[in-house]
Amino acid sequence: MKKKKAKKKSSFFKDFKAFITKGNILDLAVAAVIGGAFNAIITALVNNILMPIVGLFTGKASLADLDVWIKAPTYVTDPDTGEFVLENGKKVIEAGTGAGHIEYGLFLQAIVNFLIIALTIFIIVRVFRASQERLAYREKAKAEEAKKIAEAEAAAAAEEKAKADAEAAAVAAEKEAQLKAFYEANAKQTELLEKILAKIDK
Repeated sequence: MKKKKAKKKSSFFKDFKAFITKGNILDLAVAAVIGGAFNAIITALVNNILMPIVGLFTGKASLADLDVWIKAPTYVTDPDTGEFVLENGKKVIEAGTGAGHIEYGLFLQAIVNFLIIALTIFIIVRVFRASQERLAYREKAKAEEAKKIAEAEAAAAAEEKAKADAEAAAVAAEKEAQLKAFYEANAKQTELLEKILAKIDK
């Protein structure tokens, strides 16, 4: 029984190790880390750059501060100064007062964040695809240039070989002609010698 449990445990950790070391899991982890950092950048862009500009037109610090009350609340005031009590920069609402608080600014800010993220991703993908197309075009041009060079080298080699074959054929023909002339001259000499010997015998 103990051996079976140990075997199951070993198999479990082995499978877990194989699972976490898969390429897809690692890619997902990297994407999650980059996504978190990217979200921080977008949040900083919206809160620190865009929202102050929007605040010039809305009179609020950011879109998230835009809200509407169906029933106006009663705010807590300081009995000594008569001023409103603030908490995190907002007026403190007296318990039991106010109803139907609609914070539509949060919805608008979420839409703005989404549009900025979508636009940023669109630009990144567009630039990435353009760079890929340029790289593919360069690789294709290099391949075509290499093909032309190889064809030119092959044509030059073929021409050189044809020239060498022609020269070799010419040399062989010349040697054959010389050998033929030698045989013919030798045959004539032999015939002449035979005629001389025939006259001597007479």
